[in-house]
Amino acid sequence: MNQLPPPKPLTFEGNVAKNWRRWIQQFRLYRNAMGFGKKPSQVQCSTLLAAAREEAFEIFNMFGLISEKATKIEVIK
Repeated sequence: MNQLPPPKPLTFEGNVAKNWRRWIQQFRLYRNAMGFGKKPSQVQCSTLLAAAREEAFEIFNMFGLISEKATKIEVIK
């Protein structure tokens, strides 16, 4: 099976709430298709942040989550 590409980077232009809903839905499909849903939470979080790309990662860093919470995908979402 070929590697499935991750969703396009999350965009913060226009309706950000709508962009997020659509992007996270695409990410869930990607995560399930690639089997990441069965991986440890830390791998899932890393995959989400890597797929969302740089601007989303910068925003994530502004939250200042302690390391324990930063590895829970539901907290990051």
